[in-house]
Amino acid sequence: RATSSFSPVALSKITAIIIPKLVAAMQESVTLVQDEAQAIVAVDKGDLKASIQTAVEWHGNSVEGEVFSDSDHAAFVEGGTGIRGAASAGAFPGAPYNPSWPGMVAQPFLRPAIDTTHAQILSIFEDKLKG
Repeated sequence: RATSSFSPVALSKITAIIIPKLVAAMQESVTLVQDEAQAIVAVDKGDLKASIQTAVEWHGNSVEGEVFSDSDHAAFVEGGTGIRGAASAGAFPGAPYNPSWPGMVAQPFLRPAIDTTHAQILSIFEDKLKG
């Protein structure tokens, strides 16, 4: 026969160790994605590239990381516009593209940055949580 018990005190000790590691892994991961997005984003004047930012926050029982742009034209570059945007490979599924405007093709930078760094992100979390 085997028995076990669980002590909430032990849980607080475990979370005190794990939470900083998760936050550090998330911060490293979003910085990796940010760097990749800035490397591949289409650059005209450079304001879009400079607007790519990160944020990491701990919320109750989860850590959340964001890579985002607060540029007013980031979504238009990412997903394209008009007829060309709707027909391009980077189009947003279900987006309301204007069918009477030629528009511009999508030039995704955030989604490809996440896809390209996915394996590295997994490795970052594995490494941070091992130690």
